[in-house]
Amino acid sequence: MKQHCDIAFEILHYMALDSTEMSVEYIRKNIDTENYVILIVDNCSPDGSGETLKEKYKDTDKVIVVCNSSNQGFTRGNNYGINYLRENFEVDYMVVMNNDVMLIETALVHKLGKYMKEENFAVAGPNVIDQFGKVSNPVADRLPDDKTIYERIEGPEKLLKYDRYGLMMLYDKLAYTSFRLQCLFKGASQKKYVYDRQKDVVLHGCFWIFSKLFFEYYPALADKEYMYGEEETLQLCIESAGLKSLYLPDVMVLHLHQKSSKEAFKDIKERKRFAASNQKETWKEYLRLREDLTMTDRKRNS
Repeated sequence: MKQHCDIAFEILHYMALDSTEMSVEYIRKNIDTENYVILIVDNCSPDGSGETLKEKYKDTDKVIVVCNSSNQGFTRGNNYGINYLRENFEVDYMVVMNNDVMLIETALVHKLGKYMKEENFAVAGPNVIDQFGKVSNPVADRLPDDKTIYERIEGPEKLLKYDRYGLMMLYDKLAYTSFRLQCLFKGASQKKYVYDRQKDVVLHGCFWIFSKLFFEYYPALADKEYMYGEEETLQLCIESAGLKSLYLPDVMVLHLHQKSSKEAFKDIKERKRFAASNQKETWKEYLRLREDLTMTDRKRNS
């Protein structure tokens, strides 16, 4: 028989041991229920930190550590944890989060109950701030159009092309300068805190809150081979099923930003090559998924 929990936290770990330990402690300190579980999924960290976490928490109540036999990336690594939790627990809410996110909200379960009664959401996201006060949520108020998607494919392709001639960093700097100038001319300003709840928006992937409703339609996240674009992919699935995403302005988390990726790629050029390769392929993958979901909707409505 599955154990019932008010809320479960799945933390995807890849090196950055101190961040994961801090994330766990923030949850244990601030969560407003005793009926919770924390699952740490080690994504085959090459530094052995997964085994270190296993040893650290082996006698700790409410903390479980499991280790992947290979690095499965963001989506498949998280799905490993989602499937584990669904097989072993009956949870009202499931949080899928990065190991560099700290829960500073002290009334999470209470607020989720309130929002669920009012909105009946499938996936919710909090107000995400970093140590400098910058905000990240919502990522966007709608899914990208075709023009934007093709730009996201062509940009990384150009970066990799210039890399073959040793000009990647120069091109990257020029492209970033051009982007900032376009933003300036368009009157774009720094993203500001959104004070009101928002529905059907693209939510930041560092901290997703799933209700039971989501799992009535999908067993886990849409399977993805490549990293990046996870936020848009999730929102695409939510909208395809006629479900609701919800931004929660009064739920706060602190995001320390990409500590795992920085641990994995010390060399900035290597990190940029990895990002460009994955970004161009993930948007091709996104287009294929969109077509598959569209065909499924047509069959369902025919």
